[in-house]
Amino acid sequence: MTNQKNSQLQSALMSGIILGVALIIFSLILYVVGINPVEKKIWGLPSILILIAGIVYGTLKYRNDTLGGSISYGQALGTGVLIALFAGVLNSIYSYVFMTIIDPAFIDQIKMIAEEGMIEKGMSDDQIERTMEVAGWAYSPWYLTVMGVVGNVFYGFIISLISSAFIKKEKSIFDSDETIADE
Repeated sequence: MTNQKNSQLQSALMSGIILGVALIIFSLILYVVGINPVEKKIWGLPSILILIAGIVYGTLKYRNDTLGGSISYGQALGTGVLIALFAGVLNSIYSYVFMTIIDPAFIDQIKMIAEEGMIEKGMSDDQIERTMEVAGWAYSPWYLTVMGVVGNVFYGFIISLISSAFIKKEKSIFDSDETIADE
């Protein structure tokens, strides 16, 4: 059982790294093209699709390559969440580097977008100023990094809950390696 858990961790780690790199590449493409996914929320959809594809691919790969074609719902769910966790950690490390080194002005852009949203809602200047003071900690690179991991795991859990129902494949009683002893 321990060997199976180690192989699950190894498989999820490799799939998570691949998924994390895919998410980072997508983020870099958006950055180079000049698209801010916070400002144009439609660009968050491809990230979700990449997350779905990575979790499904990684879980199927684990099922077929390591487990010989069969996997329980719980194993598929656990593998999917682990993949999302590892991808989220890698992507959040990149996000932290991005916000602190590559483009430190990104945090200011997020704040401006938030302020514009409050203006559109009809909030007064005083209300906006107080809200931004109270929520100032939410715009720190550390907070956004931690929330990136939490968000990735949350979405990964939801995706895995659904996809595991389709990926699970119980072992047939005829495929059993054990032989029945004569009584």
